[in-house]
Amino acid sequence: MSFLNEQAKIVLKLKGRNPVGQAYKNVFENDVLRELRELIDKSYGESRENKKEEIRLRIGTEGREVLAEVLPLIDKNNKDLGRLIIVEDITEWSQSKRAMAWISMARLLAHEIKNPLANIMITLQCLQREYTKDGVNRSEAYDELVTSSIDEIMRLRNVANGFMRFAKLEKPSLQPNDVNRIIIETLDEYSQRIPSTIHVKKVLAEDLPPARVDEKHVRTLLGNLVENSINAMPDGGTLTISTALIQQFPEDREKIGTDFVSIEIADTGVGISKEDVKKVFDPYFSKSKEGVGLGLVIVNRIIEDHGGSISINSREGIGTTVAIELPV
Repeated sequence: MSFLNEQAKIVLKLKGRNPVGQAYKNVFENDVLRELRELIDKSYGESRENKKEEIRLRIGTEGREVLAEVLPLIDKNNKDLGRLIIVEDITEWSQSKRAMAWISMARLLAHEIKNPLANIMITLQCLQREYTKDGVNRSEAYDELVTSSIDEIMRLRNVANGFMRFAKLEKPSLQPNDVNRIIIETLDEYSQRIPSTIHVKKVLAEDLPPARVDEKHVRTLLGNLVENSINAMPDGGTLTISTALIQQFPEDREKIGTDFVSIEIADTGVGISKEDVKKVFDPYFSKSKEGVGLGLVIVNRIIEDHGGSISINSREGIGTTVAIELPV
């Protein structure tokens, strides 16, 4: 290998290594990069034509999706100079594409579910009144069945409402806002819903600069994440929300760096398995009986619209930390 830039090292989780001068089979020796190694092998085994090959890899514990391309380098004398490997982290693009495909379906499904549910709900409520009519109480025979049906209808209505919230999510109106204030006020709104067995800890950075965010959208994403943490701690625990300023300085000093406000929401709950962490941003994926599976889809959409990023680090039995970065 004659060259590997810093961004490629980050994407392929090779940061800290110096692979120049090593054989590519040694550089890409781990199981995660096996497919890339095999693709390069295949490229060398084929005829000398400028044929591009590409694959998608899952990299790291977060399951980052990486597009890898291998192109033969052939000079004008048909001499094989080697292979050019291009890698690109397409996780956010891929998630966004999957999410957008659900929007039209979400609108249709929400309307198709909500209208019949309203009629069924009215019918069942009328039935409840009828079986206690004229002083004859037949509730023992019917009440359990009707109550069960109403509970299921309410669950489906929550699903429909979740689809509607996702489908109607508007583009953000970005204004300078105090993120610490939004966090404090959102937690105050949720104070009655947070069980006494859960201790809330705020570690908010002082002198945090305003971030250009849509306050309503940030309240929505915080609410979804706080609810997830509450549900993950049925026996109690600690919910920690922290903020910090992240300053990024470009390698080229003539360019202007980008500052981010970091928000971390950590709980000491049941945690998420490695396999499930890869699916949490997929529409309709939920491990909770009450969950609709759109909460994190909405959160991810909001963060994408703000030009930010989100990552999830979780260990089963230990807890989950959600890290968000929003541009200042």
